[in-house]
Amino acid sequence: LAGLNLVLPLQYAYDDGPYKTNKTFKEMIHTNLRVLFLTNPGERIMDYNFGIGIHRYLFENMSPSIVSEIQTKVYEQVARYMPAVKIHNFQVTKNESQNRLNIKMSYYVEGSAAFELFEMGVTK
Repeated sequence: LAGLNLVLPLQYAYDDGPYKTNKTFKEMIHTNLRVLFLTNPGERIMDYNFGIGIHRYLFENMSPSIVSEIQTKVYEQVARYMPAVKIHNFQVTKNESQNRLNIKMSYYVEGSAAFELFEMGVTK
């Protein structure tokens, strides 16, 4: 079976070719969202605007202005790089004791009525 895109981080899977692939659109979207969150702006040579760079917020106090800044970046980046994905709800919270950001986002794909949930934890 051919896949839609590669699972990241890369994993060997000889059934798919040398690397494991995402088989569903949901898996593909979640991989693409993880890449978008974890890439720092300026990291992609051909597109310096790509990426949210969520790691840089790990040591910030989660003030309303920081939460608003993250939310704005997420909405802008998803609209620009994943235009078929429509965000319904986005939340970012910080677990101070673990120095972890928790991201929770509900979304739907344009043309679909079904909502999906994307969750991700970010630590250093």
